[in-house]
Amino acid sequence: MDFSQFTQPVIAMLNKMNVPARLEGRNDLLVDGKKFSGNAKLAKNGKMIQHGTILLNSQMNVLVEAIKVNPLKFVDKAVKSNRARVTNLIDYLPENTTTEILKHLLIGEMLQNNTGASIYQFTQEDIEGIEKLVAEKYSTWDWNYGSSPNYNFKKAVKIPAGFIELHLDVDKGVIEKVKIFGDFFASRPIEELEKALTGQRHDVDQIEQLLSSTDLTAYFGKVSVAEILELFK
Repeated sequence: MDFSQFTQPVIAMLNKMNVPARLEGRNDLLVDGKKFSGNAKLAKNGKMIQHGTILLNSQMNVLVEAIKVNPLKFVDKAVKSNRARVTNLIDYLPENTTTEILKHLLIGEMLQNNTGASIYQFTQEDIEGIEKLVAEKYSTWDWNYGSSPNYNFKKAVKIPAGFIELHLDVDKGVIEKVKIFGDFFASRPIEELEKALTGQRHDVDQIEQLLSSTDLTAYFGKVSVAEILELFK
């Protein structure tokens, strides 16, 4: 997919402000070799939607922690992002530049260079329709997790009862395979718990309900629900 048409207004606006922004690769906007914007799009049923991010004045330490994934925890089978070095645009703009100012400038750029473009104001009917979609579709577990790519999940904890390691194969948010290892002392076969977990959603609240109704001491010794639940987070 060609992102140049949709990212050009951002580049043009910033270039006018003497920021040397440019499109690099397929969908990243960079300045001085550092990424400040990532973009994605979806084409379906003859229509297209594109969305993107712009880092204006983000807390970089928080951002780094948010995108840092423990490789022993998730092995995601979705398409990987190219995590280039990132930067804030505020380092290249007047220090009093706010999100509202940048938004106003970007809207102006799009209106100026797109004949026939206009700002659409949501009607009350639109708003009610949006709220209905949120309630019935976009806030549901099936939408947010059920369509997610399959992945392998691994986590280990060391608690007084011993070392416990969990391996999950998850597809569309549902646990397909479970394996639990460790040096804990079980009075019942751990395979029983693995079987009970199979078919459950990889959802902390649902798993907590299952664990709360299970005699965990039979599988791990003296443990709490909270200690075992930590494995699934």
